Amino acid sequence: MVGVDRDELLGGLGSVVVGAAVGGGLGVVFAGQGSQRLGMGRGLYEAYPVFAGAWDEVCGELDRYLERPLGEVVWGDDAGLLGGTAYTQAGLFALEVSLYRLVVSWGVKPDYLLGHSIGELAAACVAGVWSLEDAARVVAARGRLMQALPSGGAMVSVAVSEGEVRPLLTGGVAVAAVNGPESVVLSGDADEVAEVAGVLAGRGVRTRWLRVSHAFHSSCMDGMLAEFGEVLRGVEFRAPSVPVVSNVSGVVAGEEVCSPEYWVRHVRETVRFADGLETLRGLGVGSFLELGPDGTLTALADGDGLPVLRPDRPEPLTAMAALGGLYVRGVEVDWAAVFPGARQVELPTYAFQRERFWLEPTSDQPVTSAVDAAFWDAVEREDFGSFGIDAEQSLSAALPALAAWRRVRQEQSVIDGWRYRLGWASIPGVFEESVLTGTWLLVTEPGGGADDLMGAMRAAGAEVRMVTVAELAAPETVPALAGVVSLLPVEETVLLLRTLRTVAPLWCVTRGAVSAADGDVVDPDQAGLWGLGRVIGLEHPDRWGGLIDLPPVVDEGVGAWLCRVLSGGTGEDQVAVRAAGAWGARLLRVAGAADTSAEWRGRGAALVTGGTGALGGHVARWLAGAGVERIVLASRRGAEAPGVAELVAGLEVSGVVVSVVGCDVADRGEAAALVEGIADLRVVVHAAGVLDDGVLESLTSERIREVMRVKVAGARHLDELTRGRDLDAFVLFSSAAGTLGNAGQGSYAAANAVLDGLAQRRRAEGLVATSVAWGAWADSGMGAAQRQLPGMPPELAIAALQQSLVADETTMMIADVEWSSFGSRYTAVRPSPLLSELLTIATPPMEPVEEFATRLRGMSRIERDRAVLELVRTHVAAVLGHAKPSSVDPSKTFQEVGFDSLTAVELRNRLATATGVPFPASVIFDYPTTAALADHVRAQLLQGETEDDTTSVLDELNRLEAVLSDLSPSDVAGAEVAAKIKSLLSHWGATTDRDIELDSATDEEMFDLLGKEFGIS
Repeated sequence: MVGVDRDELLGGLGSVVVGAAVGGGLGVVFAGQGSQRLGMGRGLYEAYPVFAGAWDEVCGELDRYLERPLGEVVWGDDAGLLGGTAYTQAGLFALEVSLYRLVVSWGVKPDYLLGHSIGELAAACVAGVWSLEDAARVVAARGRLMQALPSGGAMVSVAVSEGEVRPLLTGGVAVAAVNGPESVVLSGDADEVAEVAGVLAGRGVRTRWLRVSHAFHSSCMDGMLAEFGEVLRGVEFRAPSVPVVSNVSGVVAGEEVCSPEYWVRHVRETVRFADGLETLRGLGVGSFLELGPDGTLTALADGDGLPVLRPDRPEPLTAMAALGGLYVRGVEVDWAAVFPGARQVELPTYAFQRERFWLEPTSDQPVTSAVDAAFWDAVEREDFGSFGIDAEQSLSAALPALAAWRRVRQEQSVIDGWRYRLGWASIPGVFEESVLTGTWLLVTEPGGGADDLMGAMRAAGAEVRMVTVAELAAPETVPALAGVVSLLPVEETVLLLRTLRTVAPLWCVTRGAVSAADGDVVDPDQAGLWGLGRVIGLEHPDRWGGLIDLPPVVDEGVGAWLCRVLSGGTGEDQVAVRAAGAWGARLLRVAGAADTSAEWRGRGAALVTGGTGALGGHVARWLAGAGVERIVLASRRGAEAPGVAELVAGLEVSGVVVSVVGCDVADRGEAAALVEGIADLRVVVHAAGVLDDGVLESLTSERIREVMRVKVAGARHLDELTRGRDLDAFVLFSSAAGTLGNAGQGSYAAANAVLDGLAQRRRAEGLVATSVAWGAWADSGMGAAQRQLPGMPPELAIAALQQSLVADETTMMIADVEWSSFGSRYTAVRPSPLLSELLTIATPPMEPVEEFATRLRGMSRIERDRAVLELVRTHVAAVLGHAKPSSVDPSKTFQEVGFDSLTAVELRNRLATATGVPFPASVIFDYPTTAALADHVRAQLLQGETEDDTTSVLDELNRLEAVLSDLSPSDVAGAEVAAKIKSLLSHWGATTDRDIELDSATDEEMFDLLGKEFGIS
C-alpha cells in the first residue's frame, strides 16, 4: 500500500499490494520508441537523489550531440519536438538508464535484461557493454541518422501470428516486431503496407496504424546503416555483466553483442520481443519489471509484469507500488535503502490486534527546515545567481537547477547531522580531600609497576592489594571489595572480567590512551582499552566503574584526582587526569563547514585494503572520480572475491588503472611486498577488518587476537611501511563501536579504538592521518546497518568522508543516530556523561529496587506473580521496541520473539538494575519464556523468604472481608455473592458447621458461617 499522506494511505486500504511469492528470477525489460511522453522522469528527479544524479550524468553525455539540452525537451511543452526520433531515443535512453540505477540502489538485482528496440541499447549500457560515454555516442548517432532519412513509409500493428502474415509480405514490407503470439508490427513502403493490412482487415483481423515518422526495422533504414557502422567501430565493447536477451535472435546474446555488425543488424531486423519473453520464462524468470514511461511491455507479460512508471500518476507512488509488487512476489528489496533512516514496525497478525502508530496532531506551527528557509529567502530576494540560473530562463528550464540546488543542500544538511567528535569537559575542582574506604584490588601484569597508584590510593584511606589475574583464580584470594582498579591490556582485561567474583566496580586505568590536552601523545594500544571499556559498561553496567587515563607521572595532584574519580565524587566514568586538572569525555556535534564546495583531489596511486568488499568498492569508485590515476585493491581473497570483475570493469570505465591483489596486510611480509610494488603511492585507505561478535563472557584469546590482527596489525604495518612516502591521505576505517561501545562487539570496539589512537599518534608525529569511526552503512559488509543504528546511504557517507579530508580532520565519528530512541536504550540502566550534550531528554528513572522489593513483600502470592510478570514483560517490550508490555506473549520463547545474545544482555542488565539481583547473560536461555523468567525473578527477589500459600489465601479472605462489610445479604448483589460462596464451599468440601446444610442454607446463614469460620462479621 502506498500513499503520500494519511488520507491516501487510509484510502488505499482497499487496494493493498497483495500477492504471493512466485519464485524464479527477475527480468528487467526496457521500453521502446512510442512510449515517450513529456515530463517523464521529473517526479522521480525531484524525489530521489540517485535518479537525479544519474539523469544529470546521462543527459550531460547526450547533450554533447544534441542541438538542445535533452532535459529542456523532455520536460518542456513541445510534444512534436520530443517526438523527433533523435530526442525520442535519447530521452528514453536517459530515462531507462536512470531508472535502472535507481532500482538497483534499492537492492533490486535483475537476473536478465531484455529491451525493445532502443530499449536494448539501454540494457546493453547498464550491463556494461559500453561505457556511458560510448553509449551516449551510439544512441545519439542512431537517432540522428534515422531522423535524417527521407520521411515516409508506414507501420501498422496487426492482431495475427507471424506465421499467418509472412505469406502476404511483399518486397517493400517487413515484420518489424513480434510482440506476442498474435501481435505483429509491419513496416515498410506505405502503399505496400496498406495493401497487406487491407487483406488482413478483410479477414477480420484487427489493425492499428502507428504514428511514426519513418518505417523502422525495414528496408527504409538501409540508408543509415553504413555510417552507423562507422560510429560503432569507434567505441569499445565489453562482455555484459548481466545477461542480455537479444532482439535479433530472441535468445540470450553471446559474443555477437560485442560487435558493430550486431547493432547494425539490430536496426534493420525484426524485434523478437515475444521470443525474448519465452526465453526468459524458460530460464526460470517469474517476474518482469518494466523500465520506461508507461506499462506497454507489462501488458505483454501475462500478469507477471510491473511498470515503474505510468502516465498521469505520481511517479514516486508508482515506483513504490512496483517495489511492493516485486516484494510480495518474492523479489528481494533493500527497504533500508528505499527509506533511509526509517524503521520497520511489526504489523498486527490479526484484524483486532490494534496499535496506533500515527503521530498525534499538534497545534504547533510546522517547522520549516533550514534548507527550505534558505531556498525561499533566496527566492524572495530574487537571488537567482545563487541557484545558478538566469532570471530570463523559462520555468521549465530553471526547475532542474532549482531542484538540484535544494537536493544538494538537503544532502549536506543530512551529512552535517552525522558528524561528531570526542571532546572534553573540565571537571570542577574541590578543596576537600578525596577519601577511599574498604579494600581495593590493584590488578597488574606480573612485575607490578603500579607503586605510584598504590601510594595515592593508600594515602586516600584505602586498603590496597596488588594482584595478578593468575592470583585471582584462587578462591580464597578475593575478600569483600570496595572496588577494583585494573592496569591490564585488552586481552587480559577480558580474562579479568570472567575471573572476578565480585560486584565491586571495575575501573580500567590507562596512560596516554586519549588526547585531552595540548601535548598529549597517544599510545594506540592503551587507546584500545577505552573501546573495550565502553562495551564492558554496556554489558555489565552493575560491575562497571569507568575509564581513567593518567599522565606518565602520577604526582600528588594527579593521585588526588584519581582517588576522587574512584570514589564517585565526580559523577564521571570516562576521565582524563592531567597535572592541570581532570576532564570528562563528551561526544559533541561538529558544526558544518561554511563552504562545502571544495573537493578533495587525489593523485598518483591509491591503495585500498579490504578493497574487494562493499565498503572498499564504494571508496574505489570515489577515488576513481577524484583524480587518482591507479587503484590497487587488496584483500585476502583478491581476484577470487565475489563481484570483483564487475567492480574492476566499472572502475576502468573512468580511465583509471586497476589492480587486484590477494594480500593479508596483517602479515608484515605480504604487506611490505604490496607497498613496495606500488610506485607513486599517495593515498592509503585501510578498510580491511573482520567481525567476530560475542558477549564478553564468550570471547577467547584466539577470537580477540584474530579481530585485532586484521584490523590493528594491518594498520600498523601500513603506518610503518609508508613512512618514507609522500602521502596525501592515510585513511583508517574505524567504527562507532569504538567511540560509543556496542554490546557484543568488545574485541571489535577495542580494535577500532586502536585505529583512532594510531591516527592521533601519526598527527602528533607530523604525518597525515584521518580515522573515521563509521556508523552503519545501508549496504552489505561490515558497515551494514544494524538494529541499533539506521544505515547511511553510501554516496552520502562517501561525501562525508571527502569533507573530512578537505577539513583535514584527525578523528571523526560519522553516524546516523536518532538520539531520542538510541539514547533511551543506551542509558536505560546507567547514565552516560559521554552523551550528556546530545541527550536533551533524560531517560525516566526506574522504580528504586528497595521500593519494589518492599511493595512485593506486602502483596499476596497472586499479586506478586502478577507484579513480577508485569515487570519482566515491561522490560522485554522495551528491548524489543514494543510500545506496550501487553504486546509480549508470556508463553512464547525468547527465540521466537527475536532475542539473540546481544538483546539477552540488554534484558539481563535491565532486570538486574530493576531488581538488584545479578543474573547471568544466559538467563533467557535457562528460562526461555517470559513467564518462566518471571517465576525465576520472583524466586530470586524473595530468596530466603517462605511463601506460605495458606497465609496468601487468608490474606485474600481478609480482603474479601473488607469488601463484604459494606454488603447486605438482602441486597440483590448480596444474594448473588452468597450463591457464589455456596458453590465455592460445596466444591471445596467444607462442612465445618454440621448444623447447616449448605444446599438449603439461607443467605443470612451463609454470612453467619463466614463469620464463624473465617472471622468475617
